[in-house]
Amino acid sequence: MLTEQMTSALRKRSQLPQALQGRPLLPLLLALVCGELLACWITPAVGTALCIAVLAAIAAVLLCCFLPGRRWQPMLLAFAGLGFFLCAGELAAVSAWPLANGDYGVVEGTVRSSTLADEDGRYQLQLKPTQLDGQPLACGDILVYGEGDPPRSGSRVRIHGQSFTPTENHNPYAFSYSEYLRHHGIAAQFSAYYGGTVEILRPGPTISPAALGAWLRSCLNTAAQTLSAHQRGLIFGVYLGETEGISAETEQAMAVSGLTHVFSVSGLHVSYIVMLSLLLAGKGFHRRKLRFGMTVSLLLLYLCLAGLAAPILRAAIMSLILLLADLLLEEQEPISSLSLAAIVCLLIRPLWLFDAGCQLSFAAIWGMMVLTPLFRRAWGRWNNRAATLFAAGCAACLATWPLICHYFYYAAWLGWLLTPAALPLVGIAVALCFIATPLAVLLPAAAGWLLQMAAFAMQLVASMASFLTRLPFAASYSGILPLWAVMIFFLALLLLPSLVRRLGQRVFLPLLAVLLILSVCLPHLVNKPRALPEGAPALAEIVFLDVGQGDAALVTTSDGLTMLIDGGGKASAPGSVGEYVLLPYLQSRGIHHIDVVVNSHPDLDHTDGLLSVLNAMPVDTLLYANVFTDDEIQQQLLAAATENGSVCRAVMAGDCF
Repeated sequence: MLTEQMTSALRKRSQLPQALQGRPLLPLLLALVCGELLACWITPAVGTALCIAVLAAIAAVLLCCFLPGRRWQPMLLAFAGLGFFLCAGELAAVSAWPLANGDYGVVEGTVRSSTLADEDGRYQLQLKPTQLDGQPLACGDILVYGEGDPPRSGSRVRIHGQSFTPTENHNPYAFSYSEYLRHHGIAAQFSAYYGGTVEILRPGPTISPAALGAWLRSCLNTAAQTLSAHQRGLIFGVYLGETEGISAETEQAMAVSGLTHVFSVSGLHVSYIVMLSLLLAGKGFHRRKLRFGMTVSLLLLYLCLAGLAAPILRAAIMSLILLLADLLLEEQEPISSLSLAAIVCLLIRPLWLFDAGCQLSFAAIWGMMVLTPLFRRAWGRWNNRAATLFAAGCAACLATWPLICHYFYYAAWLGWLLTPAALPLVGIAVALCFIATPLAVLLPAAAGWLLQMAAFAMQLVASMASFLTRLPFAASYSGILPLWAVMIFFLALLLLPSLVRRLGQRVFLPLLAVLLILSVCLPHLVNKPRALPEGAPALAEIVFLDVGQGDAALVTTSDGLTMLIDGGGKASAPGSVGEYVLLPYLQSRGIHHIDVVVNSHPDLDHTDGLLSVLNAMPVDTLLYANVFTDDEIQQQLLAAATENGSVCRAVMAGDCF
């Protein structure tokens, strides 16, 4: 064990520049963010943004000349100009796709990554386009959908197909897939289905990170053949983020119990890989280079497996920066370390600033690093390893609480209890899957046995989540938490450690309770219907939702009763309207219970969304037409209502309710 004097002497030999040793990086991050926000607000042209960035750099140099010894303030101006230029450039790139929805064209470009073909022989690839109809093209990447054998990463391809844009949901707070693509640098989608072709002009290298990842995933699929479809869905969901094999009931249970992040491959999963590498490398000062090298190797392998997924890339950057401080003998300071990681991420992809997953990842890591000591001290004499794990889970829940209320409109009250119990099981599952990956190449049977153990661990997590969702008050849909309230909540969290130091540890839990109560009550006050004038007749609010084909209308009476008439839907994408349009609107309004659901007739464009509602929230009564007794869709609706506990009433013309 090194003494404090030896450690101090070693830090003097740090390899970092003198300007960065012990300096707070948070102001630089805030300047970068301010520049990006300004660029999004005024959306300038790239040339204008470049001029502004150059002027900011010149001003920073001049300030350094006229203010000797004060180099920190000019750097803020330089970072603000840099953020402005980078964000404006990426916004211009994702908006430069010239084809409209439905236009045909011929695109040439280089394949960045591709997925394995599914059961129908279809695949998806991310393409860097360079030509469109023989003319040079400069824009962001595009997603291409093709059939057959997918081209390798790095291949030069020519694609005949049709440009299309996702259907926009015009309802408040509905999920926007086009915005999601923009935040990840995707300019458009291009389909080679129905007569289109994908021609390989120059095949990509046989050995590449993407090819390695695809080969390892295929070996894992072979080793997992002995597992059931439910088990495969669980382990591939928790390990690689592939949620296609997870049932809607399991996803709903995970969401309500506060464990939806388990199937969103992010910093949580990367932390397990880092812990595995640290366990293999061992402790000790002289092993710091081995720890860093092994962590880099395992993270690169995991990135290949996950197809360079953005959440894993962000989490890998955060982890490597924290380990780099250990390697370079720098003192770790949580705020500065996370600020540096955020700066690197925003320099790579500026629009990650607006991605909910990116915000949740950084909030969770910040909470575990800064707020965990407060929880540990609150436990008092129960401060042991189990208490530390529980404190880390509670800190992550607290730090992500306002963002979950803002983006997903619910508060998982029992998630504070389930998260610390589920995290070790999820870690075991991820570690077993990671160990099974190389084994799947040489010993598929042994890899299958490890995958069986990982599936058992995840089945325990799913069972716990399903049990908790059946308990009363497991979660509450409070409605959307306004953005200004989210900022105030985070400001209070930033001040919380200082308040505890000044006022004593005894004020921590009362202050925490006040924050949580306000975060849940405030949406109810914001989303509360307007009061009727004194003596006014009892009125009802009727909202017609845009569900594309079909109908959906929400009726809310002045005394708080709710009635939903039809739910929209689309036969080609079962459940999508309910999941991305209907439920988000209801939950953003704080509606967690429907008194009456009316189904005018059992067509999918009227019924599909109602199935999602019946699976997600209590419904007292279902009214349906008594003329389609043998209809299969109506039988599905009645079965869902019966499982929900709803009273089913068949009605005909002339009936009163």
